[in-house]
This record gives sequence, C-alpha cells and structure tokens, in this order.
Amino acid sequence: MRADVILHSGKIWGSSGEATAVAIGGTKIVAVGSDSAVRDAVGHPRETVDLRGRTVVPGFQDGHVHPVDGGLRILSCDLSTAGSADECFSAVAAYVRAHPDLAVIVGDGWLLEWFERGTPPRRSLDAIVGDRIAFLTETGGHSAWVSTAALQAAGISRSTADPRDGRIERDLDGEPVGMLHDGAMELVKRLLPQPSRSDMCKALEIGQKHLVSLGITAWQDAIVTPEIDLAYIDLAGAGKLSVRASAALWWDRDAGVDQLEELLWRRCLLEDADVPARTVKLMLDGGIEVGTAWMLEPYAGYLGGPQGVEAGRPFIPAEQVNEAVSAMERIGFQAHFHAIGDAAVRAALDAVAVAREQNGDLKRRHQIAHVQVVHPEDIKRFAALGVAANIQALWACHEPQMDDLTIPVLGETRASWQYPFGALARSGAHLACGSDWPVSSADPLEQIKVAIHRTCASSAGDAAAPFFADQALTLPIALNAFTKGSAYLQFIDDTTGTIEAGKEADLAVLDGDIADLNDFGAEKPKVDMTWIRGKPVFERQD
Repeated sequence: MRADVILHSGKIWGSSGEATAVAIGGTKIVAVGSDSAVRDAVGHPRETVDLRGRTVVPGFQDGHVHPVDGGLRILSCDLSTAGSADECFSAVAAYVRAHPDLAVIVGDGWLLEWFERGTPPRRSLDAIVGDRIAFLTETGGHSAWVSTAALQAAGISRSTADPRDGRIERDLDGEPVGMLHDGAMELVKRLLPQPSRSDMCKALEIGQKHLVSLGITAWQDAIVTPEIDLAYIDLAGAGKLSVRASAALWWDRDAGVDQLEELLWRRCLLEDADVPARTVKLMLDGGIEVGTAWMLEPYAGYLGGPQGVEAGRPFIPAEQVNEAVSAMERIGFQAHFHAIGDAAVRAALDAVAVAREQNGDLKRRHQIAHVQVVHPEDIKRFAALGVAANIQALWACHEPQMDDLTIPVLGETRASWQYPFGALARSGAHLACGSDWPVSSADPLEQIKVAIHRTCASSAGDAAAPFFADQALTLPIALNAFTKGSAYLQFIDDTTGTIEAGKEADLAVLDGDIADLNDFGAEKPKVDMTWIRGKPVFERQD
C-alpha cells in the first residue's frame, strides 16, 4: 500500500477506535488508525504533516450555496460589512464617490432589521445617488431597495399591478415607496447592466477562495443560469475549479416543461466540464418578512399591507409544479425546491407524491431547501417520500429579524413550527446542510453550533434563549448533515463525506477539537487546512 502523505498525531473524527492518523495515496485515503498502525500499513511516505493534536474532519459540503453571487457581491457595492442603517448609508456613499462614472449603482447585503418595518427610505437613497438608477438587494435576496430614478426608468407607478410572484411595496396612498419584493424586482433588474463572462469567472474564483478557506470541499450551486454555466465551464477548462461542484439548474417559472430539452443540453455541457447537473431548482415562494412566502393560512399581518388578509401566493401554480416534477423525473432530474411557507413545503411534497404515483419510485434525490415553516402533519412525509430536508441552520435562532419581523406576522403557533430540524431527524428524514451564502455566513462550524444550541453565536441576554430547543440536533447529526448528508444530494456519498480507507481525501483540519462546539461558551474552532483530492488547497497563514 503506497502513501504520499501521512497526517499524524491528531484526532480523526468519525473513525473507529482512537484514530490519530490518516494516510493519503494519490486522491484517496489509504489508511486510518493510530500513528503506528498507519505507518506500519504504508511505510515511509514522501511527506508527513504533524497535526499537533488538531482534529481532522471530512471536508464540509455545502448543499445550498451561491458562489458566483457571493463573488459578485464583493465586486459590487458590498453592504454586508455594515452593521446599521447609518453604516449602510455611509457604505453606499463611499461606493458612489469611488465610482463617479457609474450610471447605475448595484449592491447587495443590507439587512431588513436596520430599518423601521424593514423598509429603508427611498429619499435617503436619492440623496446619495442623485438621478442615477440604484438597485440594492437585501441580504436574503427577496427584496431590492431602489432609487426614484429606477422606479421611473422601469415605469413603476401607483397603477402598476403586482406581478404574480412578487409585490411592490406602497404607502397608504398606493404610491411605490422604493421597495420591490421577489418577482417585482425583475421590473428594474432587467434594466441593469449584466456582468460580463469574465466578471462571472472572477466572481466564481472569489467565491471558491472564500469557501475553501472554511473547509468546504464540495458544494451544490443552488441557482445555475446559462451565464453561470459558462463560468463553471471556463474555470474548469482553465484547471482552476478545485472543489467538487454540482449544479441545480434554474427553472424558468414562465416556461413550463418545454424548457426540459434545453436543461438536458445544458446538463451535457456542464458534465463535460465535470460539473454534475442532475438537479433542477424550482422556487415555489418568497420570504415571510416581506409577505411573499406561501402560507396555508393568512398572515397575522405583513409589512406594508393590510392585517390578516394575505397568505402569499405560489410562484408556480401547484398543477404546474406537479407536471414539472413528474416530467423531469422521467429524464433523470430531481427537484431542489425553495420552500419557506408551510403551503410551499406541502406543495413540494405533493408534487413528489404525484410523481411517485405516475413514475413509480425512480430513486430520485428530491430535496426541499429552507423548510422554514412546516405544518406538523407534513413532518413524516419527508421520510415516507424519500425527500431530503436541505436546512439552513444559521437562521434557527432569536435575532432581530426573527423576533421583530418574522414572529409577529406568523403568530405564536406557526412561529413554533419554524425550522423543525429535530422533528425531521427523529422522523427519519434525510438531512443535508447548506449555508445559502451570501444570504448568510458560509462558515459550517458556525452553522453547526447554531444547529446544536438553537442560539446565535453573538446572542446575549434574552436573545440567548434557545429557539425551540426541542428542535436542536446533536453534534454527530449536524456534522453528518454538513458532510455525508450533503454529499448524498450530489450523488457522491459513496466516495466522499466520511474518513475511511478508499474514500476520496477531502478533509478539513481544525485548530482545535470540534467537540468544543457542544459548549456554547467555548471558542469556535478555526479551519487550518483544506484538502481536496489529496492535495492541500488552503492553509491558514496566521
């Protein structure tokens, strides 16, 4: 048995016994065990790495992430580093000063919680950008704050009807206030200059660099458009795509099943670049805080609207979802649903049930992302239908958006149905983890910590109270969801996701013990090294 490198004198997560070493030969793990047993098995490698007591875990796999969007945020007016409304205004003003020749200002990353009722003032934006079009997306991606010039260029007035899949925020007189939600964002977005092919490639490189620094060795890109196809194809062709990436191809909700032929063609192009594309992303609804999540019962009230009269609307009618899922199953695709509201979750499960009736069990790996509000009657349906819950653990805690904007429009009962990770796990549902970066942090260790404590890492005082503690996960379950669980969604669970001889050598080396995550007060470990296919692709310099 040949080994190129041995990582020794550490802690190897998930191995039988007290393993302290792992040997790598080529791209694969060839031995795991004690230092002496591994050396006896493989002899003298050309390289050794002294772990000095550090922990080795399987490389993290992000089951729902947007690497290109993350890179584009960094390349545009990045508001994610602001911490308040005033800092947001200052960041926009600094960007405008630094780019005096830009006719259009595009940015991303502000938080609803910074502004009263989650609605930033348009006049304050106008004071900064003047007569330029400005389009600033909030970090969740469901709303855009736009300037007066943007509204005028798009022809948005009090007489403009809301699109089926979105909402124009209005004042009490019916005038647009400069906030566009979900499908309404497209009214201005289609006027914006589009990133070039080289910009998209640069953004993907930036996103990859950030994600591998967090120990992420594989991901599922949750919205892949034809433009993003080209970024993956170009980066892979240049030998610069180091991660194991898979693609969830975006479903055009206005095109119907006629688009399946094009999706098949795109799948072939991506798979030629070694980017599997077996999954199709269907966005069934929006977000609760802005009144676009699809609920079974009316909201208790939603921002900018009348009390108790709206339950949101499906972005894709249920009968079209049923038809789409059944048809895509027959040609080898599975669905990746965006479902926030309980009606959207139920519609996704119903569509899989219809497909099962029509096609039999084709062993597709359907998944529902976000699962924010799940009616208790639907919990057991995940396991029964073989549908994975693709969870975003970082959101399951008390923080200003949750406490000030979300819970008030759900009411007490439905608020308790949010992010039922523990119930899903106990019911036998398959769990996978994804960050949804750049919507929120991509750090897997931070997400795992929230999953097992149901408390935000920065919480203090009353906010430190667990968010429905009975829905917490154990460390082994949460870590498995972020490794083998997400590998399952990408059909690579037989070769990655655990540290075993014969598996691919995709590893993360932590500077401490991952078991410290069980102690909420303990400092979170950091990623010191990331290995993909037996090669180090990241090493922390400090």
